[in-house]
Amino acid sequence: MLRKRVKERDKEICRLKEENEFLEEASVFFAASCRKDAIKDNLIPPDLTPAQVPYTYANETDMLNAVLFGRTAKQWKDENPTVKGNMRDVATLNQLLVLANLESYNAVLINQGKNQKERMELLWQLAVQQLQTLETVSLNNLQNSMFFTVEDKRK
Repeated sequence: MLRKRVKERDKEICRLKEENEFLEEASVFFAASCRKDAIKDNLIPPDLTPAQVPYTYANETDMLNAVLFGRTAKQWKDENPTVKGNMRDVATLNQLLVLANLESYNAVLINQGKNQKERMELLWQLAVQQLQTLETVSLNNLQNSMFFTVEDKRK
C-alpha cells in the first residue's frame, strides 16, 4: 500500500515537473516576444538601416545581462573562453526565472518611455529583490507545500 502511494506521488511529481518546465519555456518565450515588440515599437528609429537594427536588440540584451550577471555577454566570454555556450547557458534556474521577469518588466518600462538609465536602476532593484526571495525558498519547502499524495487531494 505504501509503495503504491509513493509510486503515485513520484508520478505526480514528475508530471508537475514536466508542466513546470513547459511553463518556464513558455514564460521565457513570452517575455522575449514582449521585449522584442517593445523595442521595435519604441526604440528603433525609422531611419535605421536593416543592418543597424540588430544592434538595438543586442544593446538591450547586454543591458539585461549587465543588470543580472554584472557583465555583458562579450565580457563574460572574454572571462570564460573555454566554456561552451554563453552565460545564459550556465545560469542557475533562479537567474533564468529572474531574467524572464526582467525581460517582461523591461518591455513595460520601454512602453512607458523610461530611458535606459532609469530602466537599469528599476530592473536592478527588481533583480536583487527577486533573487533574494528565491534564495530563501528551498526546493524542500516548495515540495512540502505544493505536492500532495492522491489521498491528500481527496480531503
